[in-house]
Amino acid sequence: MIIKNFTPHVVRYNAPDKSVVEFVPEGLARVTSLTEQLGGYGLDGHIDKTGQIIVKFVRQTFGEVTGLPDAVDGVYLIVSRMVASAVTERTDLIVPADVIRDEAGNITGCRAFERV
Repeated sequence: MIIKNFTPHVVRYNAPDKSVVEFVPEGLARVTSLTEQLGGYGLDGHIDKTGQIIVKFVRQTFGEVTGLPDAVDGVYLIVSRMVASAVTERTDLIVPADVIRDEAGNITGCRAFERV
């Protein structure tokens, strides 16, 4: 089995035997998005120098996945959960699971991979 990383970050897999395997990015799979402006509204009770705070409302829609190579037997691709959710017909996509965080809450590794 081969695992390739298509996220923008190094993914560190912490194996049960305490060894760590690093998967460096080999490409970048993304989901395209479109943001539509819905309006802006004053926020009651909260004012700034201009007399009010405007809260923007938008709608974000997601489209096609870019940067994802074709499936190859025996090869799994680490991708973001958003990418995996956009192409659920693919059985070769995995996302980090059982994540490990540092004191600041940043993800430093994972103990498993999940197929979405």
